[in-house]
Amino acid sequence: MPSQNENENEISGTLAPRPPRPSTTTIGNHKLKPSTLMMGYGFDPELSEGSLKPPIFLTSTFVFESAAAGKRFFEGVTGKRPGGAEGLI
Repeated sequence: MPSQNENENEISGTLAPRPPRPSTTTIGNHKLKPSTLMMGYGFDPELSEGSLKPPIFLTSTFVFESAAAGKRFFEGVTGKRPGGAEGLI
């Protein structure tokens, strides 16, 4: 008799979760360096929208004197407030 999760997966058409594949440590006869291994550790394309390589998201943290100053800055950059804003995003 199938379990409740098996029935739900069958009805919804979703696959049961599975663990990621073991990480590759070599390509052909070439042993990968730790810095290369670190970038894709635990990555499995089948668990990440089929992406061949791990996506790398470049993010930034912004510091302002106050929340209101941050709001004014981003309103200026996005055009919600006339006058623009100085700085990088």
